[in-house]
Amino acid sequence: MAYKLQVLKQPADVPVGTLIRFETVTVLLDPAWSDTKVSYEDCIKFWSSIIPDVDIILFSQSTADFLGAYPLLYNNFLPHFITRIHVYATLPITNLGRVTCIDQYTSAGVTGPYTSNKLDIEDIEKAFDHITALKYSQTVDLRSRYDGLSMTAYNAGYTPGSSIWCISNYSEKLLYLRNWNHTKSTILNAAALLDSSGKPLSALFRPSSVLTSFDRFGSSAPLKRRTRTFNDTLRKSLAGGGSLIIPCEVGGNFLELLAMTHNYLYEKRHNGKYPNVPILFVSYAKGRTVTYGQSMLEWLSSVVIKHWEGRKGQSPFDMNDIMKLVSPKELAKQKGSAICFVSEVESCVTETLKNMSKLSHVTILLTSNKKSTIPALNDMLLKWNENSTAKTVEGAEIKYTATTELEVATLTPLKDDTLEEFNKTIDERRQKRKDDEVQLRKEAKVANMYSNDFQGAPGQNQGSSDNTGADGNQSFVDDSDDDDDDDNLIDILKGKGTKKQIQEIPMDTIISSNTSIKGQTFQFRPKKTKIDEYGTFTNLEQLIPPTEDEDKDSHSSSSQKRSVEESVEDMAGGRDRGKRSKRSKKDIKKEKEEEERRKQAKIDFDSIDYLDAKASPCERTIQQVTTALSCQVIFLNLENIVDQRSATAIWPSMKPRRVLLIGSEQSQNEHVVGVLSKRDIDIVNIPYNEDIEFNTTIKAMDISIDPELDQLLRWQKIGEAHTVAHVVGRLVKETPTNKLTPGRSKLVLKPLETHSKVHTSGTLSIGDVRLTELRRKLLDLSHKAEFKGEGTLVVDGQVAVRKVNDGQTVIDGFPSDIFDIVKSSVTEMLAKV
Repeated sequence: MAYKLQVLKQPADVPVGTLIRFETVTVLLDPAWSDTKVSYEDCIKFWSSIIPDVDIILFSQSTADFLGAYPLLYNNFLPHFITRIHVYATLPITNLGRVTCIDQYTSAGVTGPYTSNKLDIEDIEKAFDHITALKYSQTVDLRSRYDGLSMTAYNAGYTPGSSIWCISNYSEKLLYLRNWNHTKSTILNAAALLDSSGKPLSALFRPSSVLTSFDRFGSSAPLKRRTRTFNDTLRKSLAGGGSLIIPCEVGGNFLELLAMTHNYLYEKRHNGKYPNVPILFVSYAKGRTVTYGQSMLEWLSSVVIKHWEGRKGQSPFDMNDIMKLVSPKELAKQKGSAICFVSEVESCVTETLKNMSKLSHVTILLTSNKKSTIPALNDMLLKWNENSTAKTVEGAEIKYTATTELEVATLTPLKDDTLEEFNKTIDERRQKRKDDEVQLRKEAKVANMYSNDFQGAPGQNQGSSDNTGADGNQSFVDDSDDDDDDDNLIDILKGKGTKKQIQEIPMDTIISSNTSIKGQTFQFRPKKTKIDEYGTFTNLEQLIPPTEDEDKDSHSSSSQKRSVEESVEDMAGGRDRGKRSKRSKKDIKKEKEEEERRKQAKIDFDSIDYLDAKASPCERTIQQVTTALSCQVIFLNLENIVDQRSATAIWPSMKPRRVLLIGSEQSQNEHVVGVLSKRDIDIVNIPYNEDIEFNTTIKAMDISIDPELDQLLRWQKIGEAHTVAHVVGRLVKETPTNKLTPGRSKLVLKPLETHSKVHTSGTLSIGDVRLTELRRKLLDLSHKAEFKGEGTLVVDGQVAVRKVNDGQTVIDGFPSDIFDIVKSSVTEMLAKV
């Protein structure tokens, strides 16, 4: 089966997506909109000719370079998504992708209370609710619909949830991975290309094609050394009241850097140093990234979880006491040392740099060598590379002084008629989108009643908050009548229903054949009551009458619950007055206020209501501001990406048939390309916006063996149920001679004229070497054979036999008699053809 590959590019020289077109299905991977210099309208125009052909969208990373275009695609091509397009990603990519797009779209003025608003926050949320969330190694089985197509995500080790996609059908196995890491990081496990013993993972071994890029590689320094350098950078930057600013991608390496920073400050606090150094965070999505990190611990390395569990049961992201959410203007008011993470979107970074001049002793830490869309950061990295000292040692500090022009957004509040007209426009747009979506979902529901041939992936929409039909798509259901029944049931369960609603349903007692004799005799089991030396435990909540505005005010229920807890504590104090003194009303009031303050702080930590289009709308204009920057700049590569040396060693061990490079030919690393080419791996550079067709290299043909040739074959048994023979003949195409029963021609293998010496000896040994059987054979020959670590069979302490994989067995040892005996024993287990 042939397939076509196309790497998509907009005006900038970076890929914005990859299309794989099979005969019956088109797969789009990682649609991006990382360069916001390309306007929103131009981006829609670019995708308008592509999306109508797409059936499946896959995401491999949670950064803007991989999913930045998704919300605008979903909202501008909604009919295609509701009726046909299925979207798959892991749960962390779904969660962190929301935050990435909120920051990106707000920075571009596409989302937020601006007159340039094109999408609401709710539109972004709905787009990511449409994604079917998967676990690692969970297969999306679409074989019955798309000619054997199946897709599986494996850990890529780059960011939480980052994926290696294995896309396969009956004849092809494609691996798609652009960013991956071969080693463990601070919070993540290594990529799933290799197993624990360093051997290639069998599910990913021998792919027909690998889609990757050799444009960026990580540092070759070990993680411990880079962590030590990072800690030294923090110590030097904070000395003398200095501040450290770290631009980072909130959907990328932010959580990794945050965990490293938190670990450093925790150890310093434990030793009595830096007790008051806060962590500041500048992001339009506020603390949502941290909250998502707290809820996705199962996707992180078990080592880091156990490490933090020993610290009072915390996780590396539980830092509400030291982390503060600030705006760039509030950052300028910071006094004393501080560590500030800034979301690497243009608006956040430029406003931070503009207000940075008011801070003293500022150090900017760059943690990625990727070309940024922000000119000021690119200039800093360029100056660092030009410095002779910093060029050889990562973590070296240089003095950066420059006068640069920054594009800063100026906001002018809307008033009177302009404000009223803007709000009216937003209301009309929201109502239109709502009506269109309802109509589309109704039509999709009717269509699904007549076409129910799609079988979705097992375990779809795990962690998703939307209603999902059997086909994996969101399905609209007009359940206005059912809502009342659900509410009544909830009220009954809460004890709020009327007497007419609460009915006792009689139930029979079922006694099965395997019920114990005791269970058959005592069929009714009374409830057990808790009793101590003071009497029966009582639920005091039943004794307190409900307040009048219980349903209207949510705070009353929480305060009532606290009063119950206080009553219980008071009763406990009455039981043992010598051990506990009664609290005063002042202390109780103070605790209530503190509890309310914590609740409000938690709401403010995640709340992005201020980005609603109708929340203080403003006119947003971009102005060029000349700013003099004076600071220290440090570059330290902390990205979780494989280094050059490891890439040149791992890829040949995977034995791919070909490697397809995504991106321009000039951006690929020549050294890595040269090494792989010498290993007989076919390297293909894919040009932008062109369909390149690849034909299936494996073809199946039905060939019949002529009876005369069959008598000459020497069949040998392999294992228990297979036989093999060496066949040499001439292939003849025969057509049916009977015109009354026409049929297609068939291929027949006939013997050669000089066949007497063809089948005398074999040149190829095939079969399966079973080490247990080999051990038994050697023990019968009075040799000592025993299994050691990792399944290695050691014979007489001199020769070791181990299986690298199903098709490769290695015999290690010096030339000797025992080596020849082991080798001949292994050869006897194989057939000669």
